[in-house]
Amino acid sequence: MLALQNASFEVRRCESFILFPMKDQNIDRTAVVKIVVKSMSGKVNLLSPWRTVLRSCFHVQKQMPSLSLWNYVNSVRELDMKDDEKVQRDVMDQMKWEMGDYATRIGVAVKDGVVTLSGHVHCFPAKWAAERAVKRVLGVRAVAEEIEVRLPGSDQRSDTDLAHAAENALDWNTLVPKNRVKIMVEDGTITLEGNVDNWSQKVAAEKAMHTLTGVKGINNRIAVKPVVEPKEVEKDIVNALTRHAQLDARRITVESHGDRVVLSGSVRTWAERQEAEEAAWAAPGVANVENNIIILA
Repeated sequence: MLALQNASFEVRRCESFILFPMKDQNIDRTAVVKIVVKSMSGKVNLLSPWRTVLRSCFHVQKQMPSLSLWNYVNSVRELDMKDDEKVQRDVMDQMKWEMGDYATRIGVAVKDGVVTLSGHVHCFPAKWAAERAVKRVLGVRAVAEEIEVRLPGSDQRSDTDLAHAAENALDWNTLVPKNRVKIMVEDGTITLEGNVDNWSQKVAAEKAMHTLTGVKGINNRIAVKPVVEPKEVEKDIVNALTRHAQLDARRITVESHGDRVVLSGSVRTWAERQEAEEAAWAAPGVANVENNIIILA
C-alpha cells in the first residue's frame, strides 16, 4: 500500500487494472494499479500531480479541484484486461491480415497486455507494418518492439549511399522544408535532426525514409518550432477530437500551457491514443504534446 501525505485515499494492487502513467519519482511509471478511494469527509483536497491522475482516471474537470470522489469510484466501469492468450491470438491474426505470410516471421509474447514483438523481417516497411497492426488490437496496452531487419544481399547499401538516397528523398518531398533537416546514417539506421514548423512536416520527413532500400531503422529527432502563436488551442483540439469518428472526446481532457499541450483521460486502444495525440499535434502553434492518456481495454 502507498501512503500519500495530505490526501485521504489509498492506492492498492488489485485484480482489475488501469495503467498509471505518473511522473512522481517515487512511483514506478510502468506500475499497473487501481485507485481505491476511502472518503473521510466526502471531500478530498488533492496535490497537483494526484489531481492530474484522478482527472485521467475519472474524467475530473480542472475547474473541480475539490470534489466528492466516492460517486466517481462507483460510477467508473471497471474493465478487466483481456486474457493474454486471446490478445496474443488477436495480434497474430491482425498481423497476418495486414502483412500476409510475412507475419509468420514475427514472434508475439503478451504479459498483462504488454506485447513484445521479436524475430526478423526483410525490410523496414515490414517492421513498421507489424507495429502498426499491433496498435490496432483491443487489449494492447503497450508495445515492446525487438524486431530485427535482416536485409537480403541485393538490398544491402553502404551508409554513404543510403545518406545520399535519404537526402534526395527529402529534396523531392514538397512537404518537408528545404535545408532544415539533417541526416546521419550509421549501420543502416537513419537519424533525422533539425527543426520544422509543424508536426506534419516532421512526420513527412520520417515517412520519406520508410521505403528507401537499405534502411534498417529510423530515429526521428526533429524538433517542432512553430512560427505562429497558439490561439484557443484547447478549443481547437477538443473540436478536432469531437469530429473524429473513432474517438470519444468526452473521455479525453485537453490542457494547454503556451505551446505545450497535455492530454489525459482514457481510450480503448493504443491506436486511438496515438490518433488523439496526432489531433493535438495538428493544432497551429503546438510545439510539444504530453500524452498521459491511459488505455482501458
